[in-house]
Amino acid sequence: MISNAEKIVEGFENTSTIVEQAKWKDFAKETNIMLLIKVTLVRNYMKNNIKQAWLNGHYSYIHSASELLRQNMCEMDTAAWGEILEAELER
Repeated sequence: MISNAEKIVEGFENTSTIVEQAKWKDFAKETNIMLLIKVTLVRNYMKNNIKQAWLNGHYSYIHSASELLRQNMCEMDTAAWGEILEAELER
């Protein structure tokens, strides 16, 4: 399977004029920016879902760390953990 990066490099190598090469460079930049935006959106979406699960008490009654290991987790900042701990204390 050919990756997007390989297609970009292949397309760039097949261009003959400076104008075509400039277009390919612009295309490569746009593709990388869109990929970065997509990765950021997915990461933030997952992070928000995990945080909401903690806030809703989904992980309130965990009996061992092995139960958490089966779940997808991500890093959260201090403020997010503060919100989660406050919610746990209110339960």
